[in-house]
Amino acid sequence: MKFIKTLFTQTRIILITLLTVILLFTLTGEKVARFEQSGWDGREYREMAQTFSEKINGDSYNTYKIQRILPFALINTIFNIFGWDKSNTQIMTAMIVLCTLAVIVSLIYFFKTSNTLQLDTTLEIIAFSAIFYNYPILKHLGYYPFQTDIFAFMLGIMIFYFFIKRKKWLIVLTGIIGAFIWPTLLITSLALAFFSPKASPLICQKLLNRKNDILLILCKTGAMLIIPALCLYLYLRHGDLKALYAFNVATYDHIYILILSLIALSIYIYRTIKIFHFDIIYTIRDFFRQTGFSNFILLIAIYSSVYIIIHLLAKGESNFDLQALIVQTSLRAIAKPIVFLEAHFIYFGPIALLIIFLWKFYISYIAKYGYGFIFIIFSLIILSLNSESRYMITLLPFVSFPICLILEKYNLKKSAGWLFAFASIIISRFWLTINVPSIEQEFIAENFLEFPAQRYFMNSGSWQNWTTYFIFMTITIIYAFLIWYGYRHRWYTRPQKK
Repeated sequence: MKFIKTLFTQTRIILITLLTVILLFTLTGEKVARFEQSGWDGREYREMAQTFSEKINGDSYNTYKIQRILPFALINTIFNIFGWDKSNTQIMTAMIVLCTLAVIVSLIYFFKTSNTLQLDTTLEIIAFSAIFYNYPILKHLGYYPFQTDIFAFMLGIMIFYFFIKRKKWLIVLTGIIGAFIWPTLLITSLALAFFSPKASPLICQKLLNRKNDILLILCKTGAMLIIPALCLYLYLRHGDLKALYAFNVATYDHIYILILSLIALSIYIYRTIKIFHFDIIYTIRDFFRQTGFSNFILLIAIYSSVYIIIHLLAKGESNFDLQALIVQTSLRAIAKPIVFLEAHFIYFGPIALLIIFLWKFYISYIAKYGYGFIFIIFSLIILSLNSESRYMITLLPFVSFPICLILEKYNLKKSAGWLFAFASIIISRFWLTINVPSIEQEFIAENFLEFPAQRYFMNSGSWQNWTTYFIFMTITIIYAFLIWYGYRHRWYTRPQKK
């Protein structure tokens, strides 16, 4: 009851009302113009919702589908209980209702988290905007409902809340449920639950003389060289996959673009890891000592049990495994110069720029949350190289809330919070019509890198053509400049009290 009362503040009512109005517009609006509004993967997910009870005991599904099956199995079970007709229209309605419920649960846990962290009004506006006012929630959810992104998003917020409340077994339970919605949720939740939550000496603690830390220098140099070298090797070896990962080089000499992309990738890796200062040997020993043998045994036992259950339910392995993900990420990282940074901005909004500007403070801040959170950050760094930004949707709360806590020291004006919300809503592109005449024909012809199909595919960095890449990169640079310039000229901060 006390929590419900906290929802009825003027700011929260405005935030929720804006979200509700936009979601009503998109959830009842246009749907992906392919396979009777279900989309590519969505066609298979819709079939799951219609035939799960029959197929799970027969041909079943491969491991890829089993790891995403839960929402559709739930719809199928409910329809069977009530004897409802499983027509495409009815299943679409059920999917929209389920997505709406996921948003509501996400809102509840967002405000519970905000209350726990005691965010002030301005910071709560920024956190809310970062998490809800973005392309995947305001546009993609309504346009392409037959995916598991919104449920993974919901579980990500729940796991973050359970983490700050130190609810170890609720983290584990949520991760086990997530194993049948989004594959990475299980391992990240187990890391958060069983790796020590005590303050970590890992990052920026100056435990050593940096000049003499030869091992750390070698590791950083190795990362700068090995990752781009791996990308180049996979690029040369898997030439047949270049078209799949948007190597649209018809207008540009791909050799020069490739060289520029490799250099940009090396610089990005250097800038990302340069602030890491720690004694490697000491940290490894401390990690094992603080985590403890029993926690390792529990982690392995739970992960192995879920892994066995998935393979018992599945019939056949997926073509998309860890090796395929590594190849995909490597090729996408160098498809166009730092396309992944631009892609994350157009997908998640201005929060993707804030973490770049505040990266040093962010790393220093989250170090106190222990090794589980450090594992999340290394996962974030690796996944950030993939321009298909949706892979990071479960990690959005782990970025947004700490960034807001860091912003507390800047004494931001309330108007800065609303400006951030406005900028987030604009870049979400909820207002942009995707389904124009002939787009379905272009989808069928698989002309994904040409307009009008680009009206949808440009929203993922891995499928942008050069025109949309340059347009969005320009917008990204403008947004970044306005954030930097506004900060330098104190547009967003209150005058310091004397």
